[in-house]
Amino acid sequence: MSETEVHALFDRMFPLGFSGQDVLDEIAPEGWEQSPLLACFHPSVERVFEERLMFHRTTEGWRQLARKRQGQTIEEQPQPTLEDVKREYKPLPVEANEEVTELVGMCLWDVFSDNHDVIAADGRVADIGTFRGASCEC
Repeated sequence: MSETEVHALFDRMFPLGFSGQDVLDEIAPEGWEQSPLLACFHPSVERVFEERLMFHRTTEGWRQLARKRQGQTIEEQPQPTLEDVKREYKPLPVEANEEVTELVGMCLWDVFSDNHDVIAADGRVADIGTFRGASCEC
C-alpha cells in the first residue's frame, strides 16, 4: 500500500481521529480521568517510589561492582524513601487528547511493527515504514 492508502486506512479505522470520542468510548467508557489507563501517563506516588527504588538498586549494584573491580570499597548511597518521593512529587495535568493519541499510536506501532504483517481487506500488506519514518507522520 502507498503512504496515501495507509493514511486512508487509518482514517477509516479512526474516523474521529486517534483520540476521538469513539476511541474514548471503547478504551475509557467512564472517561479518561477515571480510566486505569491514565496511570500510563500519571503514575501514583507509590509507583514512582517503586521505580526510583528499582533504579537506585540497579545503579548502586553497578557502582559497587565497578569499585570492587578497582579494588576499592565505597559506602552505599542511601535508598530513596517514600517520604522523599512524596516531598518531590508533582502531579502533571491530564491532557486527555494528547495522552490518548500517544497511547493509540504506541498500540498501532506494536501492531504494525516488529515483523508483523498487517493485511488489508484487499489482501495487500499495510506497511507504515520504519520507526524513524513513521514517527514523523502520525
